[in-house]
Amino acid sequence: IGNNNNDGLSEDAPLKTIQYALSSVLVDSLNHHNIYIDSGLYSPSSNGEFFPVSVVDYVSLIGKSKENVILDAENTAGVMRIYGVENTIISNFTLTNGNAHIRGGGIHCQESNPILSNLIIKDNYAEQGGGMNFIDSSPLLVNVIITGNSAKFFGGISTGLSVVIINR
Repeated sequence: IGNNNNDGLSEDAPLKTIQYALSSVLVDSLNHHNIYIDSGLYSPSSNGEFFPVSVVDYVSLIGKSKENVILDAENTAGVMRIYGVENTIISNFTLTNGNAHIRGGGIHCQESNPILSNLIIKDNYAEQGGGMNFIDSSPLLVNVIITGNSAKFFGGISTGLSVVIINR
């Protein structure tokens, strides 16, 4: 179990929350970083995770495996927000129990073109795009499972631009 007083630079000193790791990393267009997420349940009740997880420029989030790294918003908010972000990869997660009320219960992505790979997007809700909502974005989805999401409009995916989906 991590601690946000750790430096997060080794397996022996992990940080407690993903949101804290994202707010602590120093990046720019010349210095990209990956944040590696160990197996576990990341939720408000299990480790105090804050949702939505807000992705930042030039940082990729890489989970250990999509089945064992679970971001569970416990219906408190959407699971992940990618807004105006450049050069990011989100890989190897399950995103579940998001409730965004308006857009993107699992992922709300606006003005960004992320690579989303090896994800399970399940059991999320929003008014529009229960699983994922894309506005002015052209993401690449590779091996993404979208299941059990609901919305008043567009339960799985809502998009206004092109979404490339590759399943291998």
